[in-house]
Order: sequence, then structure tokens, then C-alpha cells
Amino acid sequence: MPATVEAQQGNGLPPGVTREQMWFAPTAEDWAKPCLVPWQRTWADAVDLSQQTKKAILVCVNMDGEIASEHWAGIRYRKPEIAELFEQYVCVIASTYRHNPTDYDAEGNRVPCPRFGTVTCGEHIWMEPTVFGKYLDDTRVAPRHIMVELDGSETYDIFYANDIQSIVETVNKGITEREIKPEDPPKGDRSLEELVASPDAIDRARVEADWNSGDRQTRQEIMAAAMTTGAKAPVDLLRKAAYGFDSELSNQALDLLTKSGDDKAVGLINDLLHGPLEPERRAALIASLERLSGQVPVAKRLVAVHRGLQAGTSVIDLEAWNAGFSANVKTDNSSDAAQLLAEAVRPENLAMMSHQSARVRKVAVEQFEIALQAGQEELKAGSKSWLSHAVVAISANYLAEADLAAESAQKAVAALPPGEASWNAFAVLSIFAEGRRASIRAAVGANKPWPPEWLSEAQSAYAVMAQHPASTEMEVMRHYDFLVRLGAVAPASRALQAGLQRYEDSAGLHERYRLLVVAEQGVDGVEPAYEAWLNRADAPKYLRWFSAQASLFTAEQLRKLNRLQDADAAYQRAIYGFYEQGVAAPETKENSRPFEVLAMAGRARIALESGDLPSATSYILAAFEHKPEAAATLDSQNVSPVGVAKKVLAALLEAEDEVRAKQVQDALTELEEFDSRLLELPEFERMR
Repeated sequence: MPATVEAQQGNGLPPGVTREQMWFAPTAEDWAKPCLVPWQRTWADAVDLSQQTKKAILVCVNMDGEIASEHWAGIRYRKPEIAELFEQYVCVIASTYRHNPTDYDAEGNRVPCPRFGTVTCGEHIWMEPTVFGKYLDDTRVAPRHIMVELDGSETYDIFYANDIQSIVETVNKGITEREIKPEDPPKGDRSLEELVASPDAIDRARVEADWNSGDRQTRQEIMAAAMTTGAKAPVDLLRKAAYGFDSELSNQALDLLTKSGDDKAVGLINDLLHGPLEPERRAALIASLERLSGQVPVAKRLVAVHRGLQAGTSVIDLEAWNAGFSANVKTDNSSDAAQLLAEAVRPENLAMMSHQSARVRKVAVEQFEIALQAGQEELKAGSKSWLSHAVVAISANYLAEADLAAESAQKAVAALPPGEASWNAFAVLSIFAEGRRASIRAAVGANKPWPPEWLSEAQSAYAVMAQHPASTEMEVMRHYDFLVRLGAVAPASRALQAGLQRYEDSAGLHERYRLLVVAEQGVDGVEPAYEAWLNRADAPKYLRWFSAQASLFTAEQLRKLNRLQDADAAYQRAIYGFYEQGVAAPETKENSRPFEVLAMAGRARIALESGDLPSATSYILAAFEHKPEAAATLDSQNVSPVGVAKKVLAALLEAEDEVRAKQVQDALTELEEFDSRLLELPEFERMR
């Protein structure tokens, strides 16, 4: 028996059976089959349907890359017998991983998740924190199956199960031993009003299909039926109307959104507010968000975001700063306090500030304390200079006196001459922006209101820093991430694209740019975007490396969509792109190797899923040989080359291909001898 098999015993598995054999990997043919479990779109829909039908809710939790989760998603949820068993429940699926770049197309049509079928990725992502707070007991594990009764109580909670049969038996037992019996569905045809009002995902899909295929009269009738439901009007139907070209239906949808009581309305309203709207309509939708904030806490944040994006600020005059930068203003007049600060911020002194030794840090701290005191004394003596406030702000910031730093930075920024190009000016702008960002994050975390002006002031500060000569790519990333977390996607996109014009070789900005392109143009738009960039005369020296990263990223996204042949071709383009960059710039070769290993392992996984075991073996052995140290690196689907190799080994043993099985086993043994940590399970699987 292989050593790797023996190492996995004692985990509830039958003797001689590995986890890879119990939870065998889905093939390309498996993934091509439709998911047969009809998931409900929201928790509210599931609860309503459960109450109407008297069926219990079955909560299913899944995780990309986790071996048993992959098996359930790619095989079990696609089997008729499992669908028949689960049909006795009202089913919801929770998973934090995105498989489609977007949930809706430009016309408001739903884009189903390729992994789970009837729900969008946004719906199964949103379901995870919803059920986590209710039923997951602060333990995020997958796969997991929980039965929830009509009163909200749990009947069973299955996780860490290492065999399929025990799960199936428990799910079946939950129904056969249940005292409450489901009610028979209503007989006869239902009216349009009843269909539109139904919380069942099947009925919602039927109404949406009728909308898509119907003429204007049909759509008017559907919208009239939606209006009779009032606050319960289906949000996905309203999205279709709101993004349609019929202004009458669009206005009716917007009117219904201002009355909606559905949690999903928050996302649609946020999307609409990022587009062009009449002032009265914008105000009404923001008021609707404010009303919904009682049941959806994120809505409160979005209200402040949209008001902040519209608000101005008296602290920073952007037009004056733009003119000042053009004039190359620099009025950083020195002072005794400024000289002391300049001594304190020398690189060797800053290195001491981060030293582990308290004695070493003490020397640097004393210098900042001296500069802080000098700045405060200048202000007491009547100094009106922004620089005195700046010395206090910067010194206090390094001394971790956040309140004093923020207060002094605001005073310095208010007095800054527009266009001031000195480092001190940049530093106080950064402290000011960070102070506003921290205040907003603290308020959001505590679910407390915050002034919209905070966001407009932070936006203005970041806009100035984006042009400042002392700025770095880090400010762009902080700005972008801050806006994305707030839900302000449109201004975040503008900030990122402006940042890339200045910092074309920033890995962090390229990572965010790939996600932005896939959200705006789809997976197939990423590589062409880089190809067009490469064709420019001013293309950066290392852009081919980032283009290869874009191909690797595209391959992983295509794999999520089960477009395996396209994914394999993208993996090959990635490998060749890294090779080309290595020829043009040899200093990039070593940095490329871990990514080349991921591409090789990706090809091995695709070959495995396609049933091509010889190619799968060849690719994974080549990956280990190329750079053994990268064998445990996880890709975007939480799968490492070692994980792929174990699945290949299980398939080879099943096929009784002893020669190739020994090659893979020997390669894994060599890796273990090279560094035993490479064969450890990923952290998310170690609890088993």
C-alpha cells in the first residue's frame, strides 16, 4: 500500500481507501452535466416557501478546491437520485467563491453559476454569511448539510463525514422520521399574479422566461401583476424592466424599488445609483436604501457612500490643486521642527522603529518625540504655517498617536498651498486620507452612521495624491480597495485605471485590473486587453510577464466555467508567455517558475478530468521537476500541484496503471524527502 494511503487512515475512511478514492474527482463529462438540485435564490424565499409547503430547509455548504466539496458539486448534485432525495426539502446553497465574473448581463438577465446551476454566484456568496450567522456555529467547514425545521431549529448538521452513504442516509432519515408532512401543491393552473408572487425559484424563472419571450403587452401584464405584490415585487424581474428600453416599464420598476422590502433590492438600487439618474429619482432610491438599512445593514453604508460621492468638500479644492501641480508649486519652507522631523524620518531611523528590540526602538522614538514637541512649540508661539501642523501630524503618526495625527493632518491639509510638491505635503495628505478611511471603516464595523463628507474628503485627498510626485502605487491600491469594499465600484474603476497609467509595472494594480476587466468585459476580454496593450509603442518592459499572468488568470477562470479546452489553451499561452519574457528579460525567469508550475498542474488537472491519464501524469511530473518548492502552492480554486498529483494517483490506481502510479508515488515521496511540509494538507482541510 502506498505510504500516502497509510498516512490518511484513522480519519473515518474504510481501510485501504484514500480520501481521493472516496471523493473521486469529477471528470469533464461530470461537470458538463447540469446541476439538478433546484436551489432557492435567497434565504427569505426559502423561508417563505418552507412555510407555504411545510417542507424543511436543507442548507448545503460547499467550498472550491476542498476534495469532498468538489465531489458533491461536480458529481452528486448532478445525479438524479440525489436530486430526487433533495426535492423533499427546500434547498439553499452557500459558497463564498465566485465562478462567473458577473451575476447579470447588460440587459438584466441572470447569469447562472456554472458550478451550482440555478443560482447566481452573488446569491450563493450572499447565502454563506446569512446561514453562517444562523447555523454554522462559527465553524466554516465544507461540505456541510443542515436540516432546518419550520421553527428555525436544526434537526441535523452533517460535516467532517468521510463517506457518502452516511450523509445520504441522514438526509433521507430526516424526511422519513419527520412528523410534519408537506402539503400538496395547489391543483390547476395558477394566475399570473400567483406566479409572480411565488417565492419558488422555479416560478421566478418561468415568469422571467415569459418576460424575455413576450411582446410589450405581455410585459405590461407581468409588470401589472408585480405591482399588485407591492413590497414583494420580484427584484430580478424589476432589474429586467429597469435596464430595458421601455421607459414606462422602467419607471414602474424604479417606483416599485422605492417600496421594495426585498433584501436583493439593495444590490439593484446600488447598481442603478452608479448610473445616470434624474435628481428626484436618485433621491428617492437613496431614501429607499435608507429604509432598507433596518433589515440589511450594508444599505446604511451605501446611503452614506452615494451621498458622499455627490458631496463636495471645503478642505481640498481639486481645481486649485490641479492648477498648482501644473505650476510646480513648492513652498516647503524649512524650520527647526521640520529639520528635526527630517532627521527622524531618515531610512535608518525608520528601520529602528520597526526593530524587535525595545531598546533599539527607543532611540528612534525619542527623535520623533523631540520633533513632535518642537512642532507643538512652534504652534504655541503663533506659527500659522501648515508645516508646523504637518510636523506634529507626521511625528504623532509614527508614534501611533492616531487622534492627534488625524487632527493635525486636517489642519495642515486645510492650510496647504494647492500644488505643494514636498514630501511633507504628501505625508499629511496620506495621514488625512487614512484618518477618514479609518473613521469610515470603524463606523461601518460598528454599524453606526457617518458623515458623507468623510468620503468626499477622502476621495479628494486620494485624487490629489494620485498626481503628487511623492505618491506610490500603494496609495492607488488603498484607494481602490477602500472604494470596492464600500460598494463604490464605478469610482474605484476610474481610480485604478488612472493609477495603471502611472504605475504600469505594479503587480498589485495588475491583479486588480484583471478582476476589473473580467467584471466589465467577461473572461474572454482579459487576454485581448493585454494584447492590445502589448501592441502599443510605449508598452512597459515587463508587460509580457503580466500578459502571461493574464493568461494564467484566464485559464483558471475558464476552468471554473468548465470550458476545459479553452482553459488548457490559455495555460499553454501562459507558459509560452513566461518563456518569452524570460528570453527578453532573464531576470524574470526565476520569478516565473512558480506560476509555470501552476500552469503545468492546471493542464494536468484538465487532462485528468478529460480522462487522459498519460498526459495528466506527464504534466504533473514535469511540474514537480520544474520547481519542487512550488508544489504546495494553491491556485485560485484552492488546488495545489500536490493535490492534483494525489487525484492523478487515485485515478491511476483505479485504472490499475501500476507503472504510472509508481512514477507519481515516487515523485510524491521525493517531494516529502525534499520538504515534508509540501505534502501536508492545506489548512482548510487539516481539521478532518
